Amino acid sequence: MASTARSLRYALAILTTSLVTPSVWAHAHLTHQYPAANA
Repeated sequence: MASTARSLRYALAILTTSLVTPSVWAHAHLTHQYPAANA
């Protein structure tokens, strides 16, 4: 039971990371490319 919960939590962490990382990269890229838009 604990093994299943741990696997589920691990999968959730992977999913969250894969969703968050591209948006962070896109935001950083846009901010770097267009500094005026961030002001």
